[in-house]
Amino acid sequence: MQKQQIYHPDYTYKQDAGRGYRQVVPSPKPVKIINAPIIKNLLQNYFVPIAAGGGGIPVIVDHGRLKGVAGVIDKDFSAAKMVEDINAVSWLF
Repeated sequence: MQKQQIYHPDYTYKQDAGRGYRQVVPSPKPVKIINAPIIKNLLQNYFVPIAAGGGGIPVIVDHGRLKGVAGVIDKDFSAAKMVEDINAVSWLF
């Protein structure tokens, strides 16, 4: 872990159940699913998209462009936001 701290002094590390250390990052709740209109279009055309399953990269808009930020997106919050953003009547987990 000392090597990681040298290269990334601003990162926060925590011990991971005796398996070493891992970087700790924020877990923000999703505000918007950027590809929701595309997913809604797929559904309307009888496709079955697999989306918002977690592991997505949180982004911000920076000078009109998307920029990835450190974080982990919770799959349950992502799925709930997807349901909201596409106005889903039903959802399968």
